[in-house]
Amino acid sequence: PTGSFAGYLARLGFRFQGLSWEDAERANQLPAHHKDPMDRMLIATALGSDMIVITDDSWFAAYGVKTIW
Repeated sequence: PTGSFAGYLARLGFRFQGLSWEDAERANQLPAHHKDPMDRMLIATALGSDMIVITDDSWFAAYGVKTIW
């Protein structure tokens, strides 16, 4: 196959989600189940946008985030 990984994901219907100030505030208010700040931003963004996260990190479930992997 040719093309980029980003193009492949777009063809499958995945979309890019930027970070917002609201996401940062939500991340700061999350319980401290997960210590990684970037993962907490992903969790906050997913919760705020009702999105599914691609991860095999089992800690995401503690926040009620939908995941696939």
